[in-house]
Amino acid sequence: MYTLHIVDPVFNTPPLRLTHRARNPQISEASVSFEIPMSAQEAATYIDNLSYRWLVVARAGIARRYRLQTPTMIRDGVRLDGISLIATLDDDEYSALWSASGVEGWTILNGDYASRWKDCDKFWSLDTNGRLFMGLQKNTSYPHLAGFGALAYILPPGGTRGCTVLQFDLEFVNFPANFVWQIMRDNRTFTGLGFQTFLAGPLTGTRSFCLSLSAACEVVIFEIYNNTGSAVLFIGETGSAYAKMTNVRLATSTTNLIATTVALAIAVGSQVVTPASMVRIYVGQRLIINSGATDSESVVVLAVTATTFTAVTAKSHLANATIRAIVVYDEEIVKDVLSQTLALNPSGGLLASTGYIQSSGVDRLQAGWTDARGSAILDELAKPVNCHFGVRDNRLVYEPSNAYQRAWKVRVADLELVRPLDELYNSVRASYTNDTNIDQRTAYTTDEASTIINGITRRQTIDAQTTNAAVAATVSATALADTKNRAVRSAMRILRVTDDYGAPAMPDEISVGDRITIVGLPAVLAGNDRLRTFTVGERSIDPSAGDVTIVPDKPIKQLDVLLAQLALQ
Repeated sequence: MYTLHIVDPVFNTPPLRLTHRARNPQISEASVSFEIPMSAQEAATYIDNLSYRWLVVARAGIARRYRLQTPTMIRDGVRLDGISLIATLDDDEYSALWSASGVEGWTILNGDYASRWKDCDKFWSLDTNGRLFMGLQKNTSYPHLAGFGALAYILPPGGTRGCTVLQFDLEFVNFPANFVWQIMRDNRTFTGLGFQTFLAGPLTGTRSFCLSLSAACEVVIFEIYNNTGSAVLFIGETGSAYAKMTNVRLATSTTNLIATTVALAIAVGSQVVTPASMVRIYVGQRLIINSGATDSESVVVLAVTATTFTAVTAKSHLANATIRAIVVYDEEIVKDVLSQTLALNPSGGLLASTGYIQSSGVDRLQAGWTDARGSAILDELAKPVNCHFGVRDNRLVYEPSNAYQRAWKVRVADLELVRPLDELYNSVRASYTNDTNIDQRTAYTTDEASTIINGITRRQTIDAQTTNAAVAATVSATALADTKNRAVRSAMRILRVTDDYGAPAMPDEISVGDRITIVGLPAVLAGNDRLRTFTVGERSIDPSAGDVTIVPDKPIKQLDVLLAQLALQ
């Protein structure tokens, strides 16, 4: 038995109990909706009472909160619509850079930023074309401690995080004596310049860095200048003496930074390396060996075991060489989004617990947002790594799709197939305007096979937004191909269900992400897991009728055809 309440969470007032008055209740993971017959005067109190924040649905002592999104006066009462508390993540705008890989976003500094770099273009060859290049120019006189050249990464405006770690490969060719290459930190107004590290010429060769910055900053700067004590005339060819940075990555978190060592010396060539820890090391990752030292280099992981990784090294390394690399996981990003949400609206409904937030284990090489909504961030993070997010027990959930997967069994006889007709259109035409701005229509194009299979013709006119009749005809044909068949992702009504051990359970215990196996299939199909087992992508409940409807998370065309055939038997 479900109970339905309205709650004011701010003043903790007693809930309004609406269970016996509710009509046409519909409950899903994402929303709840029901109507309450009442007078217009009473309905107005629900519309005007802005303190009503939550709709609470409870059964068997378990309460699920929804945000009261839309109270609507209807002809004979009020309709209350609530949405998942995931909506609270959209109350704030989130701006933060977590990881940026590559040279996109780096810029050449000049006098527009600060007077320190006003002669940048005059003295230096600088570019960001697939690398960060800083070279000397032929027949150019470089004054002492003047005419600084600089390339910088400026973090997004309004961000809540500063850069804390920087990783890159550095190559020097004929870098002159007492010329200096260095890393500086600054703020967005370029009024807080701070020193990080430097190398002074003469320099030739390569080094690699994974460098934790001494202070978080909004701007990271690679800088070059003359520190000889007097002006120097460079007579070499332009581009023959330079510093070049590649494989650049910066991040604003060191929570998952790899910082380990190797026990044995490493030779040159293809090597199987045994680090003190393999945690967070993965195939394709770029690791920095002996960061900043003369024997430093970056290597790409080609293979891994539980205790080793394989890579090709260009330099030899002594025992106890360090191994470092930036790693940023989605888990820490999601936790930060939740923390910012709760700081803004602590009584929004979500609990502060992060116990249901898990890492996908995938390093996020590019992760940054400006003025973004929290739910959009989670959606962007989740889709590429087969994770899902939502709310469970009023806590934010972000986890791999099978992390909390329970197993259920449903007999064929306890399934009802629902293939909606409302999205089927098997006769389509397009509207367009001719050259004299007169509305026109193409002829209807009808898919005869669809009309025979479905026993009905359903027409639709598509706005082609063109003045070309041929283009309009193409738009019509494309739309027909998309709509001539009923949706493949069929909904299924679950009448009865058992757990994986055969014990009866309530159908509404099924959750998104659970696995369902259909039993009682014909013998020829019973062993085909691809047909009979699927993961729940959507779930809705009609408590008044006792119906639970689920939709598979991926289209299973063969299963739909099978169930349609069984439904006709």
